[in-house]
Amino acid sequence: MVANQAKSTWELLRKERDFHKTHQDRVNGEKITISGNIRKIKEMLETYEDRIEEIKKKLQATVKEKALLKLEKEKIQKKVDFVSAEIKETEERAQKEFEDHQKRQAAAKNRSASPVKGKLTPYPTDDARPNPWLSRTYDDVNPRMQAVKKIDAHKRGIGGFGLHLRKNIVATASDDCSWKIWNLDNGENIMTGEGHKDWICTADFHPMGSHLATAGGDRSIKVWDFVSAGIAHTFSDVHTQPVWKVKYHDSGHFLLSAGGDGAVKLFDLNALKMVNQYRSHTDSVNGLNFQPFTNFFVTGSADKTVSIWDMRTGLTVQTFYGHLNAIKDAAFSTGGHYIASCDSDGLLKVWDIRMVQQLMQVDTGNAIALSVAFDRNAKYVAVGSSDAEIRMVSMQGDKLGEISAVLKGHEDAVNGVTFNHDNNALYSVSSDGTVRTWK
Repeated sequence: MVANQAKSTWELLRKERDFHKTHQDRVNGEKITISGNIRKIKEMLETYEDRIEEIKKKLQATVKEKALLKLEKEKIQKKVDFVSAEIKETEERAQKEFEDHQKRQAAAKNRSASPVKGKLTPYPTDDARPNPWLSRTYDDVNPRMQAVKKIDAHKRGIGGFGLHLRKNIVATASDDCSWKIWNLDNGENIMTGEGHKDWICTADFHPMGSHLATAGGDRSIKVWDFVSAGIAHTFSDVHTQPVWKVKYHDSGHFLLSAGGDGAVKLFDLNALKMVNQYRSHTDSVNGLNFQPFTNFFVTGSADKTVSIWDMRTGLTVQTFYGHLNAIKDAAFSTGGHYIASCDSDGLLKVWDIRMVQQLMQVDTGNAIALSVAFDRNAKYVAVGSSDAEIRMVSMQGDKLGEISAVLKGHEDAVNGVTFNHDNNALYSVSSDGTVRTWK
């Protein structure tokens, strides 16, 4: 009985053991399978991590490339906008120049049709004519210019010069009794003229560019014809002392001269006669310039006064007082609203003719101020001095009267300064015999 129970219990325990053993084998098999799966998953994860890293790098490269392409696109767009604006500006400028050219041709036709050679030319009836320079826009000049070109024009000093109305060509008047015409773009000497018996200190181009007027120490004025390459006419002994300045009227029919005898005289170039003289100065007239495209002109005298005259009536319109020493030069701005004058004390004065008052006074130093010129925008005045330097004086706002720069390069007195037609260069002549270009 007991043996049977023990046997039954053994059988039961054996079966239970077999069951647990079978279950353990199955668990071990599943464990092996799961371990293998985990290992495979880890291997796959490592593979995916490498792939993900590669994709990240590609993504970063793509983003950078996209950003660079965007920047390149913006640059190209800016270039396109700039070129488009430049084309538009060029077209507008060409149109204005074409219109100005047509106006000049019409005016020249009218001028050439009205006077009769050998007879007195009637004075212009209109006070002013359209100023073509005002229809242009100019970039602001850089006051801190550098000397970029030097022409050894004469062996002796250059007393003065004139700028062609449309081209970068100047005529120089020298102490060697000759004048020369220079192309300042390439430095070429186009023409040379001799005929004066003494030094020459002034030269001015005819508005059409066909003639040149010169004068100096022999007290005569010579008009040179470029077509015939000779002297068209000589006005002899026009003053009792040297002729310091000659200037053409914009019509081309009249010529002004200013002399050391204190007189200013007007010559009719068709009748070849003196038709008027202007006397109120009591000493040498050293500065002379027409107000652009009007019948008025300015004179600066050693009697320390600046006067505005009406060419037709022979009367002074306005006289400005304030200089304490001899005035060496006087010039109008491009628009004709301002006058600059300089004197032997080195003082520069700018006068507002609309307000009839002094706008500013600047002491340029101990040297004699010999020549003045406005830039085309009337924002700076260039002053040439006896110490071989050129001073750029500001006319702008809170910098009014400030000497913005001093240009050094000449070796002797600077007797003439003028800005070119594009307002991006300054031309100067000196007693050292050179013509210099500043940019």
